[in-house]
Amino acid sequence: VILQIAVLILLVYVFYYFRQNPFIPRLSIIGPHNSGKTRLFFALRDRQVPQTVKSLKTNIYQGQLAGVLRTVEIIDFPSDFQYWVPNYHKKLMNSMVILLVVNKNNLNQLAQFLQDVRFTKFKSALTVCYQNGIREDVDEILSSLKIKPLKSIKGCLTDDWDTKELDELLQANL
Repeated sequence: VILQIAVLILLVYVFYYFRQNPFIPRLSIIGPHNSGKTRLFFALRDRQVPQTVKSLKTNIYQGQLAGVLRTVEIIDFPSDFQYWVPNYHKKLMNSMVILLVVNKNNLNQLAQFLQDVRFTKFKSALTVCYQNGIREDVDEILSSLKIKPLKSIKGCLTDDWDTKELDELLQANL
């Protein structure tokens, strides 16, 4: 009886926690990475490529990407991200890897985005992936905010990057 009451209290607590933090469930983690640590990947994309998002999600749940990554969240850059980051559990920060895809279309928003979400918390987790020709611009923005990424990947994605291209990038670099 005591066990049943404890389980009931726990379920009520979880229910109310997620009601007050509605964006947290979107960070669902489907299991540990091969290293034993949980690794959560974010692919930040432009609003102009909704079809890419749809095909990427399909590939993750049905295809080969699922074997490499446990969770990939596709979010609007920069609006959605600022809701979850300040609320995310601090204990998981050290085992997260965040893939930030920067191209010519979203370069102008990068500095404001990083400031808005207080990205300095995630210095050790940030992997910056940028197009050819904008390395200096990206470096200048990061250094002005005193952010040193875990890794920078040159020329990783084309303007109209697709699922296969992102899959190859992640397998090769992360």
